[in-house]
Amino acid sequence: MTTTAPVLMVMRARIILAAAAGTPDARIAAAADIGVGVGVGVGVGVGTVRRVRHRYVTEGITALHDRPRPGQPLVYDVDVGPHLVRGRIDRPDDPGSSPRPAR
Repeated sequence: MTTTAPVLMVMRARIILAAAAGTPDARIAAAADIGVGVGVGVGVGVGTVRRVRHRYVTEGITALHDRPRPGQPLVYDVDVGPHLVRGRIDRPDDPGSSPRPAR
């Protein structure tokens, strides 16, 4: 599970709760703040709201979890990745090159 998964789960849960309270899809999708209570938008598109609602109807509570992503699985753990990138920036292959792109 990625570090953003809990945020996405909360967003999906808020969509389901708002829909259960009778809030129209467009209103759920309208607001940009996902930290506000039920009945207020979560800052996503109407298509996303419809997709989450459909998944909840067909899959139940498991619809709140991320689906497996296509492609090759991660080679490194989520916690290791930033250290590798930082090490690459700190020690470029060519000692004369800049670790940041030229402007």
